Amino acid sequence: MAAAPATTAPRRTSRPPRPTVEAAGPRLEVAAPPRRSGRWVAAIALAALVGLIGVVGLSAAGAQLAFAQSELEADIAALESRVDALEGEVAELRAPERIEAIATEELGMEPVEDPRFVEAAPAGAEPAAAESRDGPGGAP
Repeated sequence: MAAAPATTAPRRTSRPPRPTVEAAGPRLEVAAPPRRSGRWVAAIALAALVGLIGVVGLSAAGAQLAFAQSELEADIAALESRVDALEGEVAELRAPERIEAIATEELGMEPVEDPRFVEAAPAGAEPAAAESRDGPGGAP
């Protein structure tokens, strides 16, 4: 490949200075854009304040819930002890010895020494079909 002939670009010369024109009014200059950092700082401070209020509010709500929880746990413990007491009372009331004592002392009942069972005749059967038999293991 053959080398391309080098071409040189024409050199630029500096521009001639512009003529100054004196204006009759005040001199105008380009001003920098206004700084808006104050708005950003205010927005960040407001967000931080809202966040802080939210955290304090949640903390207060958590404290109220913890207090309510402790009250409910105390109520549960009291009710559980009441249930235990009532179950003990039911056990005492259901004791066979107690029932026997009430039957003999208050109701005038006596223990049966020779129990007998009567079987009732089915509906529509003759009364002679009913039998009586002696106590458990007795002869029919």
